[in-house]
Amino acid sequence: MRLINRIINQIENKGSDNPIYNRKRIGMSLFFVTVFILGIFVMRFAIIISTGKVQNVDLKKQANDRYYGTVVTHAKRGTIYDRYGEAIADDATSYSVIAITSSSYKGIDPKTKKEVKLYVEGENYNKIADILNQRLGIDKTTVLDTLESGKEKKLYQVEFGEKGRNISLTTKEEIIKDLDNAGIKGIEFVDHPARLYPNGQFASHFIGVSQLKDEDNEQSGLVGSFGLEAAYNSILSGTDGISIYQKTPAGNPVANTFKQKVKVKDGEDIYTTLDSSLQNYLETLMDQVQEEMNSKWLTATLMTADTGEILATSQRPTFNPDTGDYPDDPNFQWRNLLTEGDYEPGSTIKVFTTAAAQNEGKFNPNATYTAGTIKVADTEINDWDTLKGLRTLTFQQALSNSSNVGMVTLEQMMGDTTWHNYLQRFGFGQTPNSGLLNEYAGALPSDNVVDTAMSAYGQAISVSPLQMLRAFTAVSNNGKMLEPHYVAKVVNNDNKTEKINEPEVVAQPITADTAAKTREYLIQVGTDPDWGTAYSHTKMAPIYEAGGATIAVKTGSAQIAGEGGYLDMLEASNLLYSVVIMAPSDNPKYVMYVTMKQPEHYTGLVMSEITNPLLARAMAQDVTSISASADYSMAQVEVADYVDEDINTAASDARREVLHPVIIGNGSKVLAQSIQAKAKVDPNSRLLLLSSGDMTMPDVTDWTKKDLQAFEKLTGVNVKIEGSGKAVSQSIVYGKAINKGDKLSVSLS
Repeated sequence: MRLINRIINQIENKGSDNPIYNRKRIGMSLFFVTVFILGIFVMRFAIIISTGKVQNVDLKKQANDRYYGTVVTHAKRGTIYDRYGEAIADDATSYSVIAITSSSYKGIDPKTKKEVKLYVEGENYNKIADILNQRLGIDKTTVLDTLESGKEKKLYQVEFGEKGRNISLTTKEEIIKDLDNAGIKGIEFVDHPARLYPNGQFASHFIGVSQLKDEDNEQSGLVGSFGLEAAYNSILSGTDGISIYQKTPAGNPVANTFKQKVKVKDGEDIYTTLDSSLQNYLETLMDQVQEEMNSKWLTATLMTADTGEILATSQRPTFNPDTGDYPDDPNFQWRNLLTEGDYEPGSTIKVFTTAAAQNEGKFNPNATYTAGTIKVADTEINDWDTLKGLRTLTFQQALSNSSNVGMVTLEQMMGDTTWHNYLQRFGFGQTPNSGLLNEYAGALPSDNVVDTAMSAYGQAISVSPLQMLRAFTAVSNNGKMLEPHYVAKVVNNDNKTEKINEPEVVAQPITADTAAKTREYLIQVGTDPDWGTAYSHTKMAPIYEAGGATIAVKTGSAQIAGEGGYLDMLEASNLLYSVVIMAPSDNPKYVMYVTMKQPEHYTGLVMSEITNPLLARAMAQDVTSISASADYSMAQVEVADYVDEDINTAASDARREVLHPVIIGNGSKVLAQSIQAKAKVDPNSRLLLLSSGDMTMPDVTDWTKKDLQAFEKLTGVNVKIEGSGKAVSQSIVYGKAINKGDKLSVSLS
């Protein structure tokens, strides 16, 4: 208006005494003003039409929200199976019953093409009350009051309280049948995702649990909270489906208007390597021993010796994921100790001290040394039976009797640098990257000579059970160290494809001859009545057995570090006990490893109450190899882009995708990868990840010519390949710094 007044005033000031002239000028001015204002409106509407927004408000979205609604159809979470297809974790959808009381809910009968009422009619209230009372135990008066209240308040729908929720599929189908027989409409069901663990207490910390993403929203869907459920969540989850429907002005759905917008894709199934028979038996044995010992923790794992497949694994205290009951135990913890446990292993590490010394030509079982005590720098290291004083033992007796002094002597004969190299080659101080979350990397001994000496008998070094199991495979599998694995295959039922996990050789720290001789030396740990720490003078026989087979065995007891140093080892409750068994010793079929931390009281036979019956059962049965499913083809793996990611996160992710990752170098980030992102390759393909740090030489045992060529391209090292088949030797030793232009010779056979 101001603009118009100004124009009129200007005209009046410049006008003439001729009224006709003045009216023309005013008319023209008003015309131009009108055109100008109209132009502004046209431009405004053009902007609204082109952008669909007013003051950053999305008009299309608002219209869709007003007239259309969405319904999420949850994808079926993939089932977790044992190796034989027995369900360990499965979807178990529950339901809530609702009654639609709004008279606006009508639809077209597909047969008669006539409009029908789809809401609950008052004449059916009593019959509905009878059905819900009979099937769900809801009081009839409660049902009637709820329905009447919904009608009076003009609610679209009503629910029936706690008893109307968590309904099983069977009960839901019974209610629907009753309603159909009575010709009643308007009663519907809302599904809620749930997870069923039919075996109850069954590798609970390893499998983990899945829960609602939002505890306050039963429609939020499931997400793995820890264990395998969490680590493989993206594989198990699938993709939810989305349907859209029209809404009335009041916001209620219009019948027969539902249309699918996004197709639901169910999650992939995971077949673990677990054997349900052995796992259930292990759980029973663990309960018995834990009740007897009440240790702060108890772990046990049974693994195949020549493939690295974990057949059974458990820990105590534990829980039942199906009931959600968690023990009222101050020692209970959520950590999966298999991969997250951290401890000083004690004398079971003497298996590797002996193997390394044998591999270096320093172990002569008949050579002698002075047992009892030894001084390293300013520290005195004693044997556990030091009260017997100084005496002469052979190195075979040192192993059988678990002599700390004997192991320190062997370490000194090898040299600190050599022993450090062996620890690294056995995989200690390195994150396993098996695919689970929060895996413990362990800690190598410091460069201090005392710490290095102590690590030869299992102190001043920290490990996880999985790291120990990985290292044991070098001895059980004739020198070739395997990556322990627990996923047998990943199956996509929509595409009828699967990825089968194959054994993965990660290094060869010792020769086959060394491995065989080390197992031979370990036999006497259980059979020597004079020196064997695994020989029972009460039984007058070995403590540990495996269904009559000859076994290689090593026991251990480790001091536990406290705030002010090690706890008093004279108290049994201040030690960590362990045992490893390879059975049979000449050609191992199984490796079993048990740890027990700070039991209230301890007897030398107690861990055999777990190992002996389980190994006897395992030896009496054949573990069937994982095979391809009928009518299913092998899936391809699309390689992700790992550049700039954390190196261990990338390696774990690759292993979950059934690739075999190899980290080259000591940096924390991925600098480059041997297979480009989005490329599709076969499962079990070797993926080299070049770290951002200095390049170091990997162990190329079992690598193919193709793998070596990829290594050459990635690192710039000149590789000379001789022979065909798989790599058996390399000219640059594992762990040595390498640079672009270095020359590497590799022999294949």
